[in-house]
Formats: sequence, C-alpha cells, structure tokens
Amino acid sequence: MNKNRYHAIDHLRTSMMFVVMLGHPLLPYVTVPRAFNDPSAHVSFDYAGVFLYAFAMQAFFVTAGFASALIFEKKGTGSLWKNRFTRIFLPLLVAYICISPLMRGAYHFSAGVVEFDSIGAGLSIFLTGEWLRWGKVYHLWFLISLLVFTAISCAGLWMLNVSQLTSKLSSNVARCLKSDNCILILVLIACIGTVPSYILDTGRGTHWSMQITLLGYFILGWLTYHYQTIIDVFKRRWLMSFAVALVTTPLCIWASRARLFDEHNIDVFMGIVAGTTNGIVGMCMTIALIGWFHLHLSKPTRIGDEFSKASYWVYLIHFPIVVAAGGIVSVLDLPSFIKYLLTLMFSLPIIAFSYFVLVLKTPLKRVIVGKTA
Repeated sequence: MNKNRYHAIDHLRTSMMFVVMLGHPLLPYVTVPRAFNDPSAHVSFDYAGVFLYAFAMQAFFVTAGFASALIFEKKGTGSLWKNRFTRIFLPLLVAYICISPLMRGAYHFSAGVVEFDSIGAGLSIFLTGEWLRWGKVYHLWFLISLLVFTAISCAGLWMLNVSQLTSKLSSNVARCLKSDNCILILVLIACIGTVPSYILDTGRGTHWSMQITLLGYFILGWLTYHYQTIIDVFKRRWLMSFAVALVTTPLCIWASRARLFDEHNIDVFMGIVAGTTNGIVGMCMTIALIGWFHLHLSKPTRIGDEFSKASYWVYLIHFPIVVAAGGIVSVLDLPSFIKYLLTLMFSLPIIAFSYFVLVLKTPLKRVIVGKTA
C-alpha cells in the first residue's frame, strides 16, 4: 500500500459524499412529512432513503478519522489543526454565510411551488427575501462534527499519554481488532451506540445521541489507520458483511419509517428495533465497503482523482440547487422516479459549472481542492 496516499480510502470518502449528494434529491419524494413533499411522493423513496442514510455518513466518518490519524502521525498536532482550520473551519464559515440562507430560500421557493402548483408563486415567495437570515446549518453540520471529533480525539490521546495508559490500551485494542470476533464486536458496539438515537429521536445526524455514534465511527477510522491489519479482516469478510446488511435492511426500513412518522414521541420498543438494525446495517455496510474498496479500488485512477477533487465542493453547494430543482419539477404530472431523474438533469450541470468557474478558476481551489500532488 502506498504510504503517502491511501487510494481506497480516498475513493470511499468520495463515493460516500456523492451518495449523500444523490440521496438528497430523493427527499421530496418520501412519504414522511418534510419541509416540502412532492405530490407524487412514493414509499419506494422511503426505502431507498433509509438504506442510504443508514451507512453513508457512517462510512464517511470512518474515512475522516483515518485521514485525521494519518495527518496527526505524519505531521503532528499543529499541522492537523492547520489542516482543520484551512480545509474545514474556513469553508464552514464561508458556506454558512453564503449557503445557509440559500438553503432556507430554496425550501421556501419549493414549498411555495408545491402549495400553489405554480413556479411563479414559489418565485414570488422567494423574492420577498424573508429567507435571508441565518440559523440552521443544514447539511454543513458534518463540518462542525469533524472539528469537534478531531478535538475530542486529540484530547483523548493527550489524556491517555498523561495517564500513561497508551501502551496498555494499544495492546488491548490491537488484540481485539486482530481477533476472529472483531467484526461481531464492532457490530455490537454500533448497535449499542445507535439505539439511543432512535429511542430519543429519529436517527438524525444532528441529534447529540447520533453525534456520539458518529464519533465512534470517526474513532474506528482513526484506529483503522494505526492497526491496518483489520483491513485484511474486512477484505476477507466484506461479502458476508454485505449479505448481513442486506438481510437486515427490510426490518431496518420498517422500524425507521415507524420512528419517522412518530418522531415527536419516545418509543422504546421501536427505537430499540430501529437502532439495532441501523447499527447492523451501518457497521456491516461500512466494513463491506472498506473491504471491497481495498480489494478493487486501491490504485489511483484519473477519474477517481478528479471526482475526489470535486467532491468537497459538490457536497457544499449541491443542496440548495437540488431542493430548488425539486420544486421546479414538482409542477410536472410525471412519476416520481422521472422527476428525480429530471432533478438530477437540472442540478448536475449547474453544480459542475459552479465547480469549474467558482473553484478551479479562483483562489477557492487551494481551500476546496487542497494539494493536488
């Protein structure tokens, strides 16, 4: 494996960011109540959405933890925080100022289009400018999480070093990750960690209980960098893990939908079922993806490199664009799947154009793309 670049991890990180990007245009067509629902909403989009969101951010945070550990070991704490400031804090600040109100505006526009069945009505609501205010961070929450998780990981390492527990803990973790039962242990931990977020909430990434779960995936990525023998286990067991995830998915979808329709109430039984099954799907899919990507995509590719460079910007900019596009196509009397495809047809050229014009041709390239060598 190339110690300067872990291409399988890069490809996996890029893929998960695009999975989330392709998942957001699904949301107007789910039957679960949202900021705006297309009139042609269909339950099949509930199934697709639950499955994708059961593992996409989990796998992404593993790759983020892996990359953070790499920078920490190779360049030290100072360089890690310099990277976090340049590549995460500054984009978060600028995106919050510029994109957060646009998200609100896109939702106001699309909700108006759906309510009055008129693009003109939606545009009139948008032009009132009532949306031009700041509050929710929307999809930018993952940047805040990356900063917080990095701080927690660094603080944890510092406390372990001060207490002189590092070597003892390292040997125990290494022994656990090398054991034949490591996958079972990881799945069990994921289930225990995920259940509270479905008892208390609906598994939203912004809820504090799910943040703890995602922190666990980030730490798993950090440990995977330091104990890379576990990748060999994932490579051997990827198909089995994938099969377990698929078998568990129907129950996961059923329980997750039940929680989404009853999100304002605490439901212990359904929360346990939804949390356990989401834990299984999330961890098993993460293991399967890490194993598969290391088996088949561990070498650099030109297309992979280009998509990797673009993925950060695509994630930052895509949401208001796909929400507005979803509002536009809502006036069409077409099946929901066709509308989803039309949303992508409208959105992707705009997203690509913004990347070439606003990133590659400006100083933003250094922040968004980073080093290209």
